[in-house]
Amino acid sequence: MYYLPTSSLVLFFLVFFFFFFSSNHLSCASTKEGLGWCEAMFECGNITAGFPFSGGSRPQFCGHPSLELHCFHNKTSIIISNHLYDVLHIDQTSKTLRLAKAELRGSFCTATFTSTTLPPDIFELSQTSQSLTVFYLCDRNNWYNSSYTCLHRGPVSVSKNLDYHKSCQDSFTINVPKSYVPEEKELNLKHLENALHEGFEVHVKIDEQPCEECVSYHGICSFKNTTQICCKNDSSSRCNPLHIPGANELHRLCSQPFTCGNQNGLLYPFWTSERKDCGHPDFELNCSSGFAELSISSVKFRILEVNYESRFIRLARSDYIGDLCPKDPLNVPFDESVLPLVPNTTQLTIYYDCNQDFSGYVSTYVGALACDDVDGKGNYYVTRNLSSPLLQGSRGVFNDFREFCDKNVSIPAYGPALTTLQTSSSRDNLKKALEEGFELGLNQECSRCFALQGACGYNRTSNRFACYYIVEPNVRARKKGVSPGAIAGIVVASASVLLFLIAGGLFCLIRRRRKTQTDQYTSKDLPVTSYSSRETSSYPTSTTISASSNQSLLPSISSLPNGSTYFGVQVFSYEELEQATDNFSRELGDGGFGTVYYGMLKDGRAVAVKRLYERSLKRVEQFKNEIEILKSLKHPNLVILYGCTSRHSRELLLVYEYISNGTLADHLHGDRAAPRPICWPVRLNVAIQTASALSFLHESGIIHRDVKTTNILLDEDYTVKVADFGLSRLFPMDKTHISTAPQGTPGYVDPEYYQCYRLNEKSDVYSFGVVLTELISSKEAVDITRHRHDINLANMAVSKIQNNAVHELVDPSLGFAKDPEVRRKMMAVAELAFRCLQQEREVRPSMDEIVEVLKGIKGEEEPDVVDIEGRGGDDVGLLRSSSVPPPISPETDKWTSSSDTATSSF
Repeated sequence: MYYLPTSSLVLFFLVFFFFFFSSNHLSCASTKEGLGWCEAMFECGNITAGFPFSGGSRPQFCGHPSLELHCFHNKTSIIISNHLYDVLHIDQTSKTLRLAKAELRGSFCTATFTSTTLPPDIFELSQTSQSLTVFYLCDRNNWYNSSYTCLHRGPVSVSKNLDYHKSCQDSFTINVPKSYVPEEKELNLKHLENALHEGFEVHVKIDEQPCEECVSYHGICSFKNTTQICCKNDSSSRCNPLHIPGANELHRLCSQPFTCGNQNGLLYPFWTSERKDCGHPDFELNCSSGFAELSISSVKFRILEVNYESRFIRLARSDYIGDLCPKDPLNVPFDESVLPLVPNTTQLTIYYDCNQDFSGYVSTYVGALACDDVDGKGNYYVTRNLSSPLLQGSRGVFNDFREFCDKNVSIPAYGPALTTLQTSSSRDNLKKALEEGFELGLNQECSRCFALQGACGYNRTSNRFACYYIVEPNVRARKKGVSPGAIAGIVVASASVLLFLIAGGLFCLIRRRRKTQTDQYTSKDLPVTSYSSRETSSYPTSTTISASSNQSLLPSISSLPNGSTYFGVQVFSYEELEQATDNFSRELGDGGFGTVYYGMLKDGRAVAVKRLYERSLKRVEQFKNEIEILKSLKHPNLVILYGCTSRHSRELLLVYEYISNGTLADHLHGDRAAPRPICWPVRLNVAIQTASALSFLHESGIIHRDVKTTNILLDEDYTVKVADFGLSRLFPMDKTHISTAPQGTPGYVDPEYYQCYRLNEKSDVYSFGVVLTELISSKEAVDITRHRHDINLANMAVSKIQNNAVHELVDPSLGFAKDPEVRRKMMAVAELAFRCLQQEREVRPSMDEIVEVLKGIKGEEEPDVVDIEGRGGDDVGLLRSSSVPPPISPETDKWTSSSDTATSSF
């Protein structure tokens, strides 16, 4: 019996910490040239938007995944919870959007009646808007219902409350301005349509503070999934994370005095370019002149002396050092909110170019100043604050100064120096008083910060003073009065508890793994299977997934030598796969999980190698999730997993059988659709095989959660291979649903899943209904170039089928009009799709029922294979197998298609 070595479990913790710490140094998922593109704005018509939105010239990584804007015919739109909204206005300052649901902007009675839930973590309904309930199919006998009736919808009422639920068969919510008052008994449809056309306002709840902080460091605001990140502003095609200093680093930087010009020992509020977090924005210093100078409203002030111990700073106006009559002197009041003037500071006021002779007013506090005036105008100065009681008798004189003098300048000056000037009025004493400058006290917040052993700085995001402290545990403990001995005791005790918990966890894991392996070897119902015709696994594989499926797979694999197998999964070396893929040069496609490459193993098997491009915990979980699911399942319509690399390899890689004929999406509306369209019999076979695979998954307790045409692969015989299980979830058999955050692809996601975050197998049924609709229509699930009511294919299909307009939905090239048998079968498939796309899960069929219905539609006379190249696309014949090797260029044969959502096929 094989037992898991304890060393393998220890590796689990090593793997965990390796991925956790390395994920902070990964590149952004961006292939654009230059992150400077994030500085561009989205522009469409009269809409302009930047962070946190993306779209247009702003790549997706520049904005939140849920805030991608689209521009079509100069009109902006956004997809929210699988529904299209017209964006009528964006106010970036208040982070407010005015939206209107596209399908409700036309005739109300012919619109699709569906509710949409705004994701609460992204949007919040504004106070100017309200949610109302529309009731329809109401009982005509109730007097309180509206007299307005929509065709096929019966009486319709709009209400603020839910009183009509008992008398109406159905309802949905709408968002409208608060100015709209619903007429519950006498509905005025015109008023309602105007309110829906006007739209409603929502607030975007994205926290912009991290972005503002990023910008303050000249970085680029970006997103990795829904997490804000900050990248360097360079021309690289990768996100080079910008280093933003932490509290400890800022404390070390800002607590160190610096030198500027002839001044040493400078600290807050002064700063230079490399110390911008350490000073107030208004006190940046220029050291190029040999002096330490700062500019306030274009006026330069020179630092004469700084003494933090004596708690004073002395400045002087640079333009008055050595010159009493500078050219065009400016009057700049000094802002004391950062550095207060000391009590003995007085405002010296100088009046220039006076048109009247005031020499008769010269006194103790008023003096004349001779400048080189060619026009004979006089200049005077006042040595006291103009509000001083000492000048009480001269108020009229100062009014005359202001009226008859062209210019006046108030300059702070040192009180004792002005007293000397008053005692001995002379040009030299005036010059000395201005050159000695004025004194300032220290910032009070900074003084308190110093007292607490902090370092003074400034947070440019919040525009507030900041005190940086050392946040090391031992420092905090000492501040609280804890002795070093007590700190040592706490550390020892904490370490002991941690070791005890780890030991207990290891013991439980060993017991659980041994029990699981014993059960697997002793169970008579677990068949031994192999996923390769050339190799046979030495270990049994269950066709169902046990409770141990959630245990980590990577550590156990990492302890095995290359080339061995573990529960049916072969372990490959990185070098082996590097050689097989010709150094990863033959790319097949990109997806949300990673890049896929074509390769040829030494044993001759053609393979597709999925390369995990991100070593984050989330991606590792998806990596393990896909192995856990595919290693235990065997079905002719599920893609085969050959193996994976070990944890010791340079990268995490998954190895699959190579499916050479592309995706179903390629054949329906992609590159392969025009030259080689698949005919109706083949499409019906594809539907049956896909449904069979999903039915098998549901029987095995698995929800795929990302059913779409890009995850349905086709081989050369057009046999289906369902792929991409990175988002799949194990479904407990004793539960009716599981709760999980909505993930998937717009156009395919179950609307009830979006509304209540409850997932069950009927979510796959809804997505399969969209696939059926694509099969009969050849249309994409979401296409913003279609009419706003038809952008979402599911809504379009429901509306067309309800109104007996299936002929407007189907692809006419499939023979719907000319072949009655094809028409009958396509109508039956459309009816089945309609059942799958119901809003309420309870009325949707199960996958087992879907398989039976599709087989019944096909009938026994339907051939298994057809010649898709036959005339008209409907001739019966034998599919030719192709021996053409896969193309080198991913542009001509994409094994999968990329996706802009949370996941895509491989």
